[in-house]
Amino acid sequence: MTNVSLLKIIFRVWLHINTRRRIQLSILVVIMAISSLTEVFSIAAVIPFLGILATPDVVFNHSLSAPFIEYFGYTNPSQLFLPLTVLFITASILAGIMRIFLVWASTKLSFTTGHDISYKVYERTLYQPYSTHISKNSSEVINAVINKTTITIVHFIQPIIQILSSLTLFIAIISTLLIINSSIAMSAITGIGLIYLIIGTIAKKRLVNNGVLTARESSNVIKALQEGLGGIRDVLINGLQKTYLDIYRSSDYPLRMTQANNGFIQQSPRFLMEALGMSLIAFLAYFFSKSTDNFVEIIPTMGALALGAQRMLPILQVIYGAWSALNSEKKSVLDVLELLDQEISSTHTHEKAPIEFKDKISLDNISFSYNKVDKPVLENVNIDIYKGDRVGICGTTGSGKTTLLDTVMGLLKPTSGKIIIDSKFNIADDPYRWQQIIAHVPQDIFMSDTSIAENIAFGVNVNDIDMNRVVKAAKNAQIEEFISKLPNGYKTKMGEKGIQVSGGQRQRVGIARAFYKDASVLFFDEATSALDSKTEKSLMLSLNSINRNITVFMIAHRLTTLKDCNKVIQLENGLIKKIGSYDEIVLDAT
Repeated sequence: MTNVSLLKIIFRVWLHINTRRRIQLSILVVIMAISSLTEVFSIAAVIPFLGILATPDVVFNHSLSAPFIEYFGYTNPSQLFLPLTVLFITASILAGIMRIFLVWASTKLSFTTGHDISYKVYERTLYQPYSTHISKNSSEVINAVINKTTITIVHFIQPIIQILSSLTLFIAIISTLLIINSSIAMSAITGIGLIYLIIGTIAKKRLVNNGVLTARESSNVIKALQEGLGGIRDVLINGLQKTYLDIYRSSDYPLRMTQANNGFIQQSPRFLMEALGMSLIAFLAYFFSKSTDNFVEIIPTMGALALGAQRMLPILQVIYGAWSALNSEKKSVLDVLELLDQEISSTHTHEKAPIEFKDKISLDNISFSYNKVDKPVLENVNIDIYKGDRVGICGTTGSGKTTLLDTVMGLLKPTSGKIIIDSKFNIADDPYRWQQIIAHVPQDIFMSDTSIAENIAFGVNVNDIDMNRVVKAAKNAQIEEFISKLPNGYKTKMGEKGIQVSGGQRQRVGIARAFYKDASVLFFDEATSALDSKTEKSLMLSLNSINRNITVFMIAHRLTTLKDCNKVIQLENGLIKKIGSYDEIVLDAT
């Protein structure tokens, strides 16, 4: 994968850059051209400036000076000192201002483009089907969205712009030096170019290998942090701090060393080239002193060449450093491109109206398998669920209960068969329209580090929350009394993952969230497992009383939770073993 050429990767990144950024990049290229002209002007200005210092008569009597002298009415060489000094200072300041502006513009464009890419990666990741999410390690996705998109900005987009800018300046400076003295300029270019070519050839393979290691270990570092902090209770109880620190070190240390190696490879040629450049200038000065009778006359030319070399060497180092960065982070950029290339289904649009559920949900010969090799998790499931039904689902661990709910919710697309709403709408054709009218309460409920009210009205802008609905939902979930006794009430922060409240309270907030959505179909996946029997019984009474038209699917930890269900489905190894009333299933079980 890492043997993909840089040009192909650059082209793929270009395809993901929006039109506005492309226009801005075009404008930046124009700015680069203007900046290169100011560099040429500043280098060219050194010739008359040094000339008036070394040989004022020659400059005063030069044919190019005649229009200038005639216009201002100068009569002797000393009068040229001030205007030529001002010219040289102006040229230098103008070149510096243009370089600063170019750095500002290119940096801003790099990071705004990087933001666009980061947002697009996150967008395309969020809109992937559930089956894609469960097949990926979250640490890899988080690493791609945060770290690898940053790498794409700093070590790919920015270096490309730096190369464009530096090449423009380099060509302008080289052209100027060739005009001043072509033989010396060509000798310098050839010598410096060969040195960088040799260094680049040696470094390229090392940079690419380091990039692969960086991409892998950065994901492992995040994974170590997620697992260590995510399971902190078990870590503390079992004294596993040293174990997780060792896991972290085994990934973080090689990652840091690789970054250090890349930094050395990118920066070290600079000092070699600076030394060689100064040596070259000294050699040329010596050569000129021996090959000409009037060394003073060539001082302006030597000054221009020295200034050109002084400007050229840092530019070459920038080009080399940018090239090194591009090669060292190819793997990370390819990982980002893989996420950018994910297609977003046309069904994922918030403009489509939800469907109307009036009659029944038909599971027509449903089968599901996570891959083609393993035995199906669900097989040939056929059942009709009518509006207002209370459906209990029971079975041993691994019998397919949660998978059945996931398929009915439209999270998983059946491998074969269909789920039809009201004999006309296939959920698989447009799951989002169906998902707008359902609510899900899992066993492990996600809580954001916000207020209780915001967690109940999950996903709703804080300014748009209907507090009357929040309170009503909390009452139906049997948690309003608890919230009202808190000092800050519904504004109480729940902490990361709801750590500030008990498991049962988190569960009831999750149930209140489902009630707040005012959904037509509720799915409870062992959602009452953290509740005591009394609270669970009270909740079920509330559920049965709020609206008999609401359809409920319920997987229960305790079989007694299903006693109010009018239809109970017993699964075994992905097959429906029996469908009946609660009494029929319980009697059969006993």
